[in-house]
Amino acid sequence: MANETKTLNGQIFDVLEPEDRPRDTYGDGRSLRFITCEHDEMTMLQAIQVRDAEGRWAVYVPLEINGKMVRPQPSGPD
Repeated sequence: MANETKTLNGQIFDVLEPEDRPRDTYGDGRSLRFITCEHDEMTMLQAIQVRDAEGRWAVYVPLEINGKMVRPQPSGPD
């Protein structure tokens, strides 16, 4: 099956199927490579690219609601 594409603000994206997502062999991040991709005017990180040993990769960006960067509140004790 060919990759499906989506657009957002004029940028074209491929749909990231589960089999194309990076895999963490050990479950602790040591088999992944983390690359910082973009920074804003205050050098705050805006995107992280994650690659695995097989070459699968994805880009992760901060969560925004109404133009404000947010993070989830803890759901309970750690």
